[in-house]
Amino acid sequence: MGFFISSNLESLIDDYSDKIFENQTNISFGGLSDEYPFLFENKTEDILGQYFNKSGKVPNLVLIIVEGLVDAYSNPKGYIGDFTPFLSNLKDSSLVWENNLSSSGRTFAVLPTVLGSLPFGNSGFLELPSYPNHFNLINVLAKNNFNTGFVYGGNADFDFMKKYLQESGIDEIIDQSSFDSNYRKLPKVNGESWGFEDQAVMDKLIGLGGSDSKPYFNIALTLSSHNPFLINDEAKFADIFDRRVKTMKLNKSQRN
Repeated sequence: MGFFISSNLESLIDDYSDKIFENQTNISFGGLSDEYPFLFENKTEDILGQYFNKSGKVPNLVLIIVEGLVDAYSNPKGYIGDFTPFLSNLKDSSLVWENNLSSSGRTFAVLPTVLGSLPFGNSGFLELPSYPNHFNLINVLAKNNFNTGFVYGGNADFDFMKKYLQESGIDEIIDQSSFDSNYRKLPKVNGESWGFEDQAVMDKLIGLGGSDSKPYFNIALTLSSHNPFLINDEAKFADIFDRRVKTMKLNKSQRN
């Protein structure tokens, strides 16, 4: 900001011979040098370290990305109501960020967004013909001796997810081609199914361990809560839903 203001003031001073402002060109505004005005020393305070227990062993890391999980129905203050009671209770003993900024509106951008905080661009980072060199959780943790894996019940080629994961150097990708007949797909619509249900994805995730010599970082992307919202054992979950509604104080519009 200081560099931006200073350079504009210099331009104004050059344009007006009466020099309405004093020219201060020898100031480095928070930077390490005048040559690189936006380069500065990182003095960010460690505010999260106090919440973690240090261990002599490197922990395994698991990231579960839930399709369509939104504040409207996954928060006691959500305008529809809280339909994820387990997650709500888990928040009491977790680190929770209640406010987040999304760089996209749909799942196809979730991997570069969550793993690398990457910009959306014109039509999505994954749509780029080639990806610029960048850091993300996969390549950083791989550099730190982690095994890395990704589990998805659908087609990982969809929206170039597989391409991005492979170029990031991921060790293993499990998608619908990796499931056998013991697992169930989601119900079909017009003869097509999005892929395998979340129960199958979680089963594969549990089985995707590491080795004794290396920790692992595994990612799961769920699918059951994807439009058109058709699931197996629908009657079972409809009963759970109905029982949940009876315990909640919802007005007529919320019930509808």
